[in-house]
Amino acid sequence: MKVTPKELEMIVCNSELNDYMRERIGYALCKKIYDSANSLEDYPGEYSVLYDGSFYNKPSDDEIFLCIEYMIEVIGIEELEINVLL
Repeated sequence: MKVTPKELEMIVCNSELNDYMRERIGYALCKKIYDSANSLEDYPGEYSVLYDGSFYNKPSDDEIFLCIEYMIEVIGIEELEINVLL
């Protein structure tokens, strides 16, 4: 499913995510954020934690919100594809 950062925020705010969904969201965030950067300098200030690949393993709500903020404020990502099996 394709979602905008704001739609992802609504999903996180309005549901209790299970481990599977956290893994899928983390994988999608990793592909969009982690795989697109070249070095730690691409993650200014508070976003430096996004440079650690293990950060994306089952991220908490607050970690997902940090990623959403980074996607909107820093790199301007407009869409994220989350692969889920229903």
